[in-house]
Amino acid sequence: MFCVRVALQTNGSNSRVGHVAIVDKKEPNGRGLHVRLLTCHARDLWLPAALKGNAWQPLESCRVRVAYLEDDASDRATVYEGQVVSLDAKELGIQVQFEGSPLEWVSLLEDEWEWADMERPSHASITDALRRRAEH
Repeated sequence: MFCVRVALQTNGSNSRVGHVAIVDKKEPNGRGLHVRLLTCHARDLWLPAALKGNAWQPLESCRVRVAYLEDDASDRATVYEGQVVSLDAKELGIQVQFEGSPLEWVSLLEDEWEWADMERPSHASITDALRRRAEH
């Protein structure tokens, strides 16, 4: 399964939010991709090949930061940065490789994470996307 991160502009802002998508179809001659977004209300999107690297990139080329509580006694968290390795679209989780550690599953909905280079989708956006998927 080929997955991508799609950068969408937020309303009235210069910031970009990175949404996770599954590639439904690759166009012949490498003209682009048709994707199904998993983390926002929009469902389908056409991604021209010319925008690769700017508006979208393969998910496996993305880095994330994840915050982990070091112990239950304190609210102090340590942030680790790692490389996305794969996606579990059904559970909405990404598998991340942190330096010197085994692969770790990170929930896009439940864990404290962010993209290393842009904003992450809001909890409300991901929840709404899950609800819409369940309705279909």
